[in-house]
Amino acid sequence: MGQQIRLGRITDASGFFKIIDQCTGRVDLITEEGDRLNLRSKICQFMSMTQIFAHQEELNLELVISEESDVSIICEYLGNVSKECVDVSDMKS
Repeated sequence: MGQQIRLGRITDASGFFKIIDQCTGRVDLITEEGDRLNLRSKICQFMSMTQIFAHQEELNLELVISEESDVSIICEYLGNVSKECVDVSDMKS
């Protein structure tokens, strides 16, 4: 299934997607409605920007990251940008 992390506030979509492009495995965005978008796809990146920026204040999105090395890359970026990289994998039991 992969590791799930809560997505905090993203203010630089270009920088965020550059980090996603560095990932080797699958990175999915789970929307509030339960939709699953593969962020390695450029069309899904475009679609996810509407979710990220339209609901910036009440953002309730999660990432599912298939590769452990990608988790480190993304959490480092999120930690530097938003001070938040919350692992919710264990909370879903």
